[in-house]
Amino acid sequence: TGVDSATWDPNLQFAWSRIGAAKTCGIPFSEDKVIQQLVSHYGLSEGNHKIIGILFHTNHTKIAPNFCTVERVNELKAVLPNFESGQFPKKY
Repeated sequence: TGVDSATWDPNLQFAWSRIGAAKTCGIPFSEDKVIQQLVSHYGLSEGNHKIIGILFHTNHTKIAPNFCTVERVNELKAVLPNFESGQFPKKY
């Protein structure tokens, strides 16, 4: 996120990274709900969110050794319900 976000909104990049990480760590959530909320909140197509955002981050995190730490899993479990209900933090 931040300056490396290739002109994407850094807050969107944050959401994509957490959603991709959740998929990597096998945390259950409603991907359909989250994608609908992303489209509603940020615009873009479902395909953009799925491929450019979430899939990119999922593939990136899958290769990181020991990625799914207890701390990371707890953070992801805390933000996913918010994403499902359309609440995306404005961190940047």
